[in-house]
Amino acid sequence: MSQGERIRELELSRSFNTSQGPVREALKCLEQEGLVKRIPHKGTFVSQITREEVEEIYVLRALVEGIAVKRFLRRVTEEDITTLQGYVEAMRRAAGEGDVSVLVEQDMLFHQYICRGSGSKILLQIWSIIHGKARLASAAADRLRRDNLNEIAEMHQPLLDSIASGEMDRALEFIKIHIQYLWDQIPREFWNHLSQENKDAKHARPREADEGSGDWDIVAAVASIFGTGPGVRK
Repeated sequence: MSQGERIRELELSRSFNTSQGPVREALKCLEQEGLVKRIPHKGTFVSQITREEVEEIYVLRALVEGIAVKRFLRRVTEEDITTLQGYVEAMRRAAGEGDVSVLVEQDMLFHQYICRGSGSKILLQIWSIIHGKARLASAAADRLRRDNLNEIAEMHQPLLDSIASGEMDRALEFIKIHIQYLWDQIPREFWNHLSQENKDAKHARPREADEGSGDWDIVAAVASIFGTGPGVRK
């Protein structure tokens, strides 16, 4: 389905050979993630995403996951490392088979596990909303291509290694690198298809903390309040 397209519960229930009840509950979950939007007296529609939202998604994800990693490192166990390594291996297999959907699923489980392991329900809730929007942006941009699946999978290993060895600074840096990389995969053509208030606005990439003003500097500034995050040094 494309952005803004109406979702018809009856058609979905017929497609999945089920009643409308389960479909309605599934749509409620998707609505909580920001993937669909209910409009009274009109129906349910695939959410549309703006340029500003895409930019905010990657900035906020870097901040939230940075905080989650810091909390996770305080309580991580060998069992946690083994579980995360399993997700990495699953990503590698999916990449080798060119299976984008499985790779995306395992990637989500990897990062979700860290957020849940942080012990903060609020962080997990915020991450779920952000991740839902990120999935929408990825689908709209058709970001993941088969020629970079291996690279995406392998990027998780140094992050996991730094967590296993308790290297906070390196873990935070790898989170930043990973999210910056995903941002860089968005094709410039994608921006032309996003609704935006300022049609003449220039395409702005998140910047490194030492490159001057910009959203990436906001991440570093806000993250410093928590003592963690991209661009923050101990």
